[in-house]
Amino acid sequence: MRGEGYIINSMSAGRRILEHVPVRCRHGWRRMVVSFTALRASRRLLWACCILAVLLTSWTVLGLGLGFPAEERDGEVEAPKSRNNNKTDESQAKKTVKELELPQKQRLPDKEDTPLAELAWETDTGGLCFIAAGEENLLAATTGGRVLALDAETGAILWSFRTDGWLASRPLYAEGIVFFGSTDHHLYALDCRSGRLLWRFRAPGEIITTPTIRDNAVFFTCDNNQVYDLKTYVYALDATSGALLWSRETPGWVTSSPCPGERGIILTNYSRDIVSLDRENGLQQWAVPAYNLVFRTPLVEGGMVYVVSLGGTVQALREDDGTLTWSCRINDFIWASPLRGGDNLVLSSNGMAFYALDPGSGEERWAVNLGDSLAFPPQPDGGLLFATSGSGRVYALSLEEGTPVACWRVDGPMGAPPFFWKGRLFCGGPDGVLRCYHLAGADSP
Repeated sequence: MRGEGYIINSMSAGRRILEHVPVRCRHGWRRMVVSFTALRASRRLLWACCILAVLLTSWTVLGLGLGFPAEERDGEVEAPKSRNNNKTDESQAKKTVKELELPQKQRLPDKEDTPLAELAWETDTGGLCFIAAGEENLLAATTGGRVLALDAETGAILWSFRTDGWLASRPLYAEGIVFFGSTDHHLYALDCRSGRLLWRFRAPGEIITTPTIRDNAVFFTCDNNQVYDLKTYVYALDATSGALLWSRETPGWVTSSPCPGERGIILTNYSRDIVSLDRENGLQQWAVPAYNLVFRTPLVEGGMVYVVSLGGTVQALREDDGTLTWSCRINDFIWASPLRGGDNLVLSSNGMAFYALDPGSGEERWAVNLGDSLAFPPQPDGGLLFATSGSGRVYALSLEEGTPVACWRVDGPMGAPPFFWKGRLFCGGPDGVLRCYHLAGADSP
């Protein structure tokens, strides 16, 4: 996979190429990257491949004209270059990136030998679903512009709320309230039991990521509804009333959810920055460079920030000042966010290799390689790690030891990340139907 690694490294390290590109072209590229990510997640592979072809062609033309950076040497990863000459950058540059070896592939059962997951129910929702758990019920946000509450046992729709846009991410449930953003430029808060609108807040542009909450403050990002002068803003609202606490223009272009920690809000952007903003006023506290592009939301927990870059490099930073504690690298692409499963920090590659690390030191505790293709980000639930492959299989791994526990085959289509809850798999298909499958043996690790 040396050739693919070279292409990704060249694209991410070619900042000097981007400096010669007009701003309008850069914004166009960024829009195409977002479109490619969304289409890939919704399994619209033909359109995703078309956009990817345009991106690679334009980048190759620029690379031939302006020159690609030198290829990295075997076994070495160049530390991120300092962009503000502060102590955080200097300490980060001195850290050594540890390589994690790819474990031996597991022998997978033949497809015909894999048990078929039992279909429990299916409900037409009118659009592709992004699913989350409410207080007792299932919550689904759809590309048709509706948010639904469903009975998890029967699939019956309990209530429905319609917006004037479409929804592209999971809703957030907290303290009896459902929060979600829409492309109609509004963040909504609904009563989880009745679906009644509690408040809504108008933002300057589309909200396509899941909001987050900490200490009765809701945080979300949005754009400014522009193509040629694209900007991103982060907002903090009172969770009870929807009143504005503060808003800031973010440094760089942000496409992931803001991550509230004990002191700050952590953001990552397409400029390869990891930024911390003060939770009280939104002022920048520190910023350090990432090793590569960061497409997924980082993990903020226990006073630490864990960031996974596209090229497979993981950075563990102190939340208070951004100091690099440890870093490691996996020789594979990573699209999924790091997860906390029990006492482990869990990483997953596109080739379905999973690693459990000590969150404090980065030392490997276990590793397993299923040798399949990861279709959606994995999800921990009840002591198990569930992962869905591109071949339609669902795997369950023990979070404590990493051993495969079970494997199922799902015949129904999946168009968005599935949701695992109480031994069941909930997934929305591109046909607008939400399906629930019973996973025999998944309700006990």
